Amino acid sequence: MAPIYLDDKISKNDLPRRYAIGLDLGGTHLKYGIISDRGEIVYKNFTPGRTSDGGKKVLNVMAEAAHECMMFAKKENITISAAGAGCPGTIDSEQGISLGPTIHITAWEGAEIAEAINKKIHLPVFADNDANFMAFGEYIAGAGRQKQFVVGITLGTGVGGGIVIDGNIHRGAVFNAAELGHVVVEAEGRVCSCGNRGCIERYVGAKYIVQDVVDALSKGEESIITQGLKSTGDITPILIFAAAKHGDELCGRIVDQMVKYLGAGLTSIVNVINPDVIVIGGGMSDAGPVFIKRIGDEVLSRVMKPVRKQLQVVQAQLGNDAGIMGSAMYAMKQLTLDNAQ
Repeated sequence: MAPIYLDDKISKNDLPRRYAIGLDLGGTHLKYGIISDRGEIVYKNFTPGRTSDGGKKVLNVMAEAAHECMMFAKKENITISAAGAGCPGTIDSEQGISLGPTIHITAWEGAEIAEAINKKIHLPVFADNDANFMAFGEYIAGAGRQKQFVVGITLGTGVGGGIVIDGNIHRGAVFNAAELGHVVVEAEGRVCSCGNRGCIERYVGAKYIVQDVVDALSKGEESIITQGLKSTGDITPILIFAAAKHGDELCGRIVDQMVKYLGAGLTSIVNVINPDVIVIGGGMSDAGPVFIKRIGDEVLSRVMKPVRKQLQVVQAQLGNDAGIMGSAMYAMKQLTLDNAQ
């Protein structure tokens, strides 16, 4: 990976490295590591996030992971300057507090994320939505490098999003911007966990496409996806994509549905933001370049003509490291800004 610097106005020759901890809390696991200001990952690990055990336990897991990073840094004579923590839900990035509930974690509203981690490592901690940090990571060191307007979307259990404009995360009036999974694509569509109807997430989120296949099978449709499985409970998005690739009619229809709804939703986002690039990440982005190209083609077929030559729709480059990269890099950037004031 090429060197990444947070301040291009400073000469980079022989400057000492700075380091920060990056934490990325997902639906099931916490990923964490130490990142240098050159974009080097010098340590990383993961652990169960204990999300089913409630917010208090989750905060303890995150604090312990940050402490583990501090112990590694001490052993290797590395000085950590700050930590960043990406978490699900709406996060007040100024106070480092969760503003609302999330379906993944009970008792999450009001969780004092930054304070809990700070008490363990005694360093500045900056918390934000995990998809915001994914988008920032791709902007700093991935598929959004050197782009002015970056939209990141994560396709996993649900659908998350982040927007970076001129190097700054766009959060909106109450830190709730970039909820891309809740762009409406069917006015009277399926009921979503957010309380609305017809959100993208209800048509392309991992658990929902699996449910679509299971429902179709329960109605008597046939599919090669059931071959070798003990029950429909073993069906995964990876198997759905594989079956579709092999010509399975049912799974092919579900993938076509994903492409159609993603294309429609992303087109609405393009019409509002006019980004240089849409970066697609998350577990389902691993379906491969053909899937990403299909989404891109669908978007380009729908957007206004002046946009088509400029817009790129690409797969995220950092994979599972995007969250820890973005959170750590943001922490270093924010610390620099705070110190300059």
